[in-house]
Parts: sequence; structure tokens; C-alpha cells
Amino acid sequence: MKRENLDKQYAQMLLLDKYTQALGQLNTIWENGEVEADGQCKQLEDVDLLYYQCNPRYISCLIKNNILQKKIGLNLNPEYKYIQDNISRRYEFKSDEFNFTLIDSCHEAYLPQRFYPFLVNNREHTYEWDNHSKDLFIDKFQVRVGEYKDYLETSNNKLPTHLENLKDQDIVFNLSKDEMKKYCAFQGKEVLSAMVFDAGAIYPEDISDNHSRLFRAPYYPWSRKNSSSELFKIQKNKNYEIDKNLKVSLCPKVYSRDCSEEKYIHYNRENVSWMGIYEVMGGYMEYTPNIIFPGENIKLSSIYFPWTSSKHRTGMRGYWDGEGFGFNNIAWKGDENLAAQDEFKIAFRCMRRR
Repeated sequence: MKRENLDKQYAQMLLLDKYTQALGQLNTIWENGEVEADGQCKQLEDVDLLYYQCNPRYISCLIKNNILQKKIGLNLNPEYKYIQDNISRRYEFKSDEFNFTLIDSCHEAYLPQRFYPFLVNNREHTYEWDNHSKDLFIDKFQVRVGEYKDYLETSNNKLPTHLENLKDQDIVFNLSKDEMKKYCAFQGKEVLSAMVFDAGAIYPEDISDNHSRLFRAPYYPWSRKNSSSELFKIQKNKNYEIDKNLKVSLCPKVYSRDCSEEKYIHYNRENVSWMGIYEVMGGYMEYTPNIIFPGENIKLSSIYFPWTSSKHRTGMRGYWDGEGFGFNNIAWKGDENLAAQDEFKIAFRCMRRR
């Protein structure tokens, strides 16, 4: 073999090695959402650090500010391409020689295989089911505007008018049932069902035993013991003093009507269930289709009720007719302490089966 051919092969091997190392570094930054001494791309005041994990907009910002080039030694185009298949969503960034594909591995939580309770009729009845032969994955967060933009751009569609002025980190709300279904189906998923939502939100009585059939179904997603929660004390004693310190500690977990003076933090790691899904209480109501009990298809715990309301408990659902977003479009199952307004916001998220 001629010397020039050997030199060419050697140069190609060095280049490939360089890009392999760079891809490893890029994947670490992508999954962690973190670059040392990054003071330019993390300036949002209404997000937790979880927002930056597996976020193509964060990577684009790092590229535009020459932060990524200094870290991994490569020049990438800040524009990315969104690619979707039935397993994952990916984002492609280009350099002069190679394309780098980053897989979103951050935004799903696996539902452990075990027996689960399914609550109906304001928690008066409990049904049993299990997923021992099923692999179920739940989106950790409600759908965001940035994600919905990426989806719409694949078909050259624009955001609905009511979402146009929102930020990428804001929650998508008040789509039709069909629009929600299409968004999830594009990813090989379906809208998160009420039954699977309960499974992800209700703390197991015996978390160490996947075959346990004890279904006491605690009220709150973060604890097996109701009485250990400040929220339980508030609901037991309607005259419980709610001061600034209590709001600072409880609003991140359950953003209710009591939290109007507190900033809402997106991707808040404190509002998390036992198995790793977020935004399960407070915030916006959430549509959860229910083929078993169709009259209970919306999570009621939300900004529309104060902490004293029993709506801020797992398994408490109402009915949304899908025809609009006004008071009369929702059956509230008792509307005590409801905040009156013309339109109510309803979010959603997806799940997939394997």
C-alpha cells in the first residue's frame, strides 16, 4: 500500500477517534444538562435544572455562545432536526464532517411491574390490576410548548393561537382530545390513561413487594403515611394557619390557589411521585382518558382549588366533555371552593406500551 494511502487512512482514524470522543462528551452534557461554568444558557428563572436535560434548545444555546466548541473541540450548527420513530425522539446536529444524533433518554419513567389500585367515585371504590406482563413507560412531565412546536414543524403546521405567546418551557393546555391523541400517536404513544396515572401517582403500601395486594392508597404521591404531610393537616383543620413559610415549602409540591403569589417553577423536582413522574398534583388539571369509568377522565388537583379541598388527593377526578373549557364543560364532583373564571386550563402527557 502506498505511503499516501496509509497517511490518509491514519488521518481518517484520528478524525474518527476525535469525533467518537466528542460524541461521548456531548452525550454526557446532553443527558446531564450541565456544562461547567455555563452562565449564559441557564438564565431562565421559572425552571428547575431538570429542564435542561435532553433539551435541544439548551444544546443550541451552548453552540451559539461558543461554549460547546470550547468543551468538546467541535463546531456544530446550532440548528437541529427533530426525528421521531416508534421508540424514541432524536435530535440531529451537524458538523462539517459528521451528523450527531442525540436520543431523548430523560423524559420517560418506567412503571414497575406489580399490583396497583385504581380509584373511582371520589376514592369510594378501589379496583385491582397488574402489569406483570407489560412494560409501561410514562412521560415524566406534561407536554411543553417547545415539544409541541417541534412536532408541528414536522408537518409545517403552526402553534394554535392561544399558545403563540407562550415560552418553550410553558405547559401546553386546552387542545382538543383529538389533537392530544395525534401528538402522542406521532411518538408511538397514547394519552396517559387514568388507570396508569393512578399507578404512577399512588404510593404503594409495600413498595418492596411487587406482589403485594395491600391497597390503602395514600392521599399524596410522595409518602405512604398521610399524617406526615402538612397538606393532610390543612385538610383536617380548615382553620390551619397558612403563612409565607408554609407556602414556600408546600407550593413546589402542590401548586394550588394558595400559591398565586409564588412563582411557578416548571420541571420542579419536588412535585414528584414515588416512581418518578412529575407534576402529579396542583398546577393545571390533566386529561386522563378512562375507558373503564368514562365519567372520570380529568385530574382535579390544580390551581383552581385551595389546599383545604379534598381535590388535592390522589384518585380525585372529574369529567371533561371535550367540547370546551368552561365551567359547564366539566363535572366537578362537587365544586366547593372552586375559583370562578371563564376558562379552565387542561394539560396532558403521553405513555407507551412495549
